[in-house]
Amino acid sequence: MTLLHVWSILFPCITHGYTAVVVPGVWEWPASERTPVKCSVSDEPGCWPGDANPELKQMGLQVDDVFRMVEMTIFLCILLPISVRWFASKWHAGIHLHRLVNLVYFVDIVRRHSHPHSWILNTPVFALYLFDKHVFTYFYKRNKSPAMKRIRLGQDFMVLYWDSPYGFTDTVGPDYSMLMNNSSLLEQKHVFTCFENRSGRELEDTNEEEDGTDTYENESSGDGHKWTVGVVIRVFRRPRSPVLGARDRVSHTQRMYDEEPLMLVTGPRQGDMSEMVRLELLRDRDAKLVLLGAGSAINFILDGLQWCTVNKPARKKISLVYTTRDFDLFQWAMSAISNIVPVCEARGIFFDVKMAYTGSMTEDSSHNIESTMHSNDADYSMHGSMHGTMHGSMHESTYLTSSSEHGMNASTHSTRRSRVVASL
Repeated sequence: MTLLHVWSILFPCITHGYTAVVVPGVWEWPASERTPVKCSVSDEPGCWPGDANPELKQMGLQVDDVFRMVEMTIFLCILLPISVRWFASKWHAGIHLHRLVNLVYFVDIVRRHSHPHSWILNTPVFALYLFDKHVFTYFYKRNKSPAMKRIRLGQDFMVLYWDSPYGFTDTVGPDYSMLMNNSSLLEQKHVFTCFENRSGRELEDTNEEEDGTDTYENESSGDGHKWTVGVVIRVFRRPRSPVLGARDRVSHTQRMYDEEPLMLVTGPRQGDMSEMVRLELLRDRDAKLVLLGAGSAINFILDGLQWCTVNKPARKKISLVYTTRDFDLFQWAMSAISNIVPVCEARGIFFDVKMAYTGSMTEDSSHNIESTMHSNDADYSMHGSMHGTMHGSMHESTYLTSSSEHGMNASTHSTRRSRVVASL
């Protein structure tokens, strides 16, 4: 609509054969061109025929009209689509370009003397945005350099734990924002869906560090690291292009993985799905509630379990379905879920849990998964070939469907036990 608006003054030139003339006006406050002297003779010096002169069949433009045509065409037709496309692969640069387009658009609206309504309506909203952006998001529920425990799960995932001074939330999957302390000026805070340690239990086995998992704590914590919030993070290792700062040549998650995890943490805040999940857990319905996640989406599944350790869901049938192609993450997720499920069982809350590892299987990895399953308290059922490899989404869907059917039947006939079905 904005492009139609700024270019509409030339429509009569296309539809009715009008000519167009550009006549400069006088620039005044705030940064707007005033209308020049109007007359009906086109060849008179400084004569402006008006917006549309039917006698001369001529359209009158000012310098600002031409500027806005060029400006809006470049920003809305070129830069805006580029910024949206960059969100998928170059978010660090795309978000700044997107905000630049928004800023230019706002300034172009409020600078016009003919837009007093924009001064009243748009300016207060923009001021509130600046306050939220630079004050609320950086200083509300601020946690500067908390003692952090980091566990690397192979090369592509890691788990971070820290203690939040703001207690637990009453929602599922709250959002926390993180920013490395030594980041460049243009680096943005990164928002992650996290899980909270309402059960007070550790999620890893005591021998996990001996198995090659790297653990780092930036502060000594005596007998163990106290944590109230945790998050599984996917590590992106693509070099950044374009580079916005000398310290940010790689992704922020890779720096969190490689460097000392000293960072600013803000939150908790309600996530996009937080209240939806909580309210569905509290709805007294016979229909089954299925929480489905893949990869780092284990965070909201774990927090759903953690929420049930201190709350009583009204939903009678709850299924948790999880899949990942990463072996180390799958093994960790099995251990984490198995350590929380018994707490829920003790409170009379039972689930169908279906987990599918969809990556390439080796003899060693299948043996490790089987060992993990037998070492946990939950009741496991193994499906599929221990040494096979699953390819394509069709096979993944088939295995998940098979697991789902088995899990439903098992939960019907089992006595007071949650079912954890692992598909390989």
